[in-house]
Amino acid sequence: MSQINVKSSKLLFTNHTIFKAIDKLSLDIVKYYKKKYINNLTIITILEGGMIFATNLITNYNILDNFQIYNLSVHSKSYIDNKKSKKPIIDISHISYNNIYNKDILIVDDIYDTGETINVLKNNLISYKPSSIKSCVLLRKKDITSNKPDFWILECKKNDFVFGYGLDYNGSCRNLLNIYAKST
Repeated sequence: MSQINVKSSKLLFTNHTIFKAIDKLSLDIVKYYKKKYINNLTIITILEGGMIFATNLITNYNILDNFQIYNLSVHSKSYIDNKKSKKPIIDISHISYNNIYNKDILIVDDIYDTGETINVLKNNLISYKPSSIKSCVLLRKKDITSNKPDFWILECKKNDFVFGYGLDYNGSCRNLLNIYAKST
């Protein structure tokens, strides 16, 4: 496994910036769903990358004060040895029909680079007949024009390889408090 030198990487977003953005995003989510008179929200977190972001989003006071939250998770693998796989592998076999049927679903992930992971998951969930499916990501790559996520808080360049705050580099660096771009 190759290592990354954090000190030589470019700092993109500090933890403070991330938390301020999560506060704003939580207000946007509340505003959107309250307009539709929705009080229960089923959040599906795409693991492992989305875990830190989802935890901080779900425990944000704006979300906690306005919704009854049901949290589910799925595992996804989109990168192998820092190379994008052709199609993400997502296992939803542990999710029952009753967890999704007629529910409002918010998919939470760490990054939206091609949108393939969220699109595959949405297509898998449609047969469960949810009331609605929306997507929410921490970081969206600019210049991705197809199928943008419904909610996002930060953006980076299309060619940036980012890590930290849940985003990994070959399985490491998820625990960093800030988000960095690998130096080229």
